[in-house]
Amino acid sequence: MLIKGCLNGDRSRADHCGVPVTPEELAAEGAAAVRAGAQALHVHPRGGAERLRWDDIRAGLRECELS
Repeated sequence: MLIKGCLNGDRSRADHCGVPVTPEELAAEGAAAVRAGAQALHVHPRGGAERLRWDDIRAGLRECELS
């Protein structure tokens, strides 16, 4: 069995004020999910709008390394 933490999906702050969107928020929520037992994370990086730009992904990964 694998537990995956899905941190934000296609949701934004318009859907809920607690949706993590910045690299720092994703790192903090990802670390909390791992502490709670998640073995994998699924995130949607953003630089404003959802996108798969390497700069946004790299920033999120860098924050995760620091957490």
